[in-house]
Amino acid sequence: MPQLFSTPNSPATHSTRFRWIARCLPRSPRPCGQPAPGLVAELGCGPGYLTAHLLELELDAFGVDLSPVMIDLAGKTYPDLRFEIGSTDAPDLADGRLQGIMSWYSVIHTPPQGVPRYSTEFRRVLAPEGTLLLAFFESEGGRPRRSTTR
Repeated sequence: MPQLFSTPNSPATHSTRFRWIARCLPRSPRPCGQPAPGLVAELGCGPGYLTAHLLELELDAFGVDLSPVMIDLAGKTYPDLRFEIGSTDAPDLADGRLQGIMSWYSVIHTPPQGVPRYSTEFRRVLAPEGTLLLAFFESEGGRPRRSTTR
């Protein structure tokens, strides 16, 4: 069964986010030169900075985003990393292929009725003992709050 973790909604810094990532995604001690414990995908990677951090954690990671502009930016910023154009709610991956999924504030762009599709796909591509790190925020009363600055 995939592990699920959640964090409280707070104005987290990048270092706080990285500590959560390091604690939550699959890692295991291994001798130098041995393969990572499994493939990790950042689904909805945007400009790729968190995908880059996953590799700093010595995870076998790649990024996927629906936006060709974001994938182009990620590829230019991190030319040695793997990025693909693809859909987060229909990843082009075999069943059980991933040991870890990170979706950091990506599902927030989905209407509520579309969220179950993401959950189904995450479960499909995640290995039975895989880990899902999902970041999102909650809006009051189920509706986004508007703010105005004057």
